[in-house]
Amino acid sequence: MVEQLQDRVQVCLIVVLLAVVNIGSVWFAAHSMTAIDEDRDDLVKRVDGSTALVNRASRYVERYVSSAFQMAAEVTEGNAVKFVAEIASSRKNDDAMIPGTEVGKFLDSVRAA
Repeated sequence: MVEQLQDRVQVCLIVVLLAVVNIGSVWFAAHSMTAIDEDRDDLVKRVDGSTALVNRASRYVERYVSSAFQMAAEVTEGNAVKFVAEIASSRKNDDAMIPGTEVGKFLDSVRAA
């Protein structure tokens, strides 16, 4: 009887040990997933802002270059004035948004040409 009791105690100790290890593993996985989720949220917030900024800047650059080509092809003085105003507006937006970036350097090279 004592040997059977010892066997049961040993089995119970093994079950308890496995339960503790299992609970610890689940806690570690949940903690890691929370940290990963927070890091992903931070990345998405930063990348979304950067992506929006790049999209907005590319629209301004496209508008600036398009207006410059249209003005170069325009023969009437009235429409040329309209394009000069659009170019000035686009340039102001570009300068405010992207100074010192690669897009800003590209704009400086376009303006110099």
